[in-house]
Amino acid sequence: MSAGIPSKWTFFASYSSRWGFPTSRHSSPAEMSSLKQKQQTANPLRRRSRRHSKRLLDYEVATFVRTDAEFTAIAAYKPFPQSLLDSAAALNIGFLADTPEAVTKQKLISLKTDIDDFHIHGRELYWLCRKKQSESKISNVVLEKALGLKTTLRGINTINKMAEKYIAK
Repeated sequence: MSAGIPSKWTFFASYSSRWGFPTSRHSSPAEMSSLKQKQQTANPLRRRSRRHSKRLLDYEVATFVRTDAEFTAIAAYKPFPQSLLDSAAALNIGFLADTPEAVTKQKLISLKTDIDDFHIHGRELYWLCRKKQSESKISNVVLEKALGLKTTLRGINTINKMAEKYIAK
């Protein structure tokens, strides 16, 4: 990690596969307070990373920051019943900068079809695709437009591999 960034943070940017992620399942008031502190710490890291990427690449890059503990929780979280997960063609996790408001969650749920199902948990959205994604009308662009928020998607296999490789140590 670069100087000034705590080692227990993972970053994700919409252009990269090794940059960020999760949130805890059930939070007590103390855990929520701790989460707010982590998010306040993440915001300057996100801004700094975004500025640095813009300087290097000459365009804006959406950046999503999660602690290792948050990332581990995301990898372990089960947004749908196991029977649906087993029969699905794909499970994607979308990382958001902030927890979406209720109206935003409703917009996402309104995209649900026979092929696609959605769930929001904290700052992540979960997209279950029952068939090949090429058969779905959903894409990152469609999700961002419906939500009015930037997101970056990663497949569950990528999340699990990253958790094993980088976090489990």
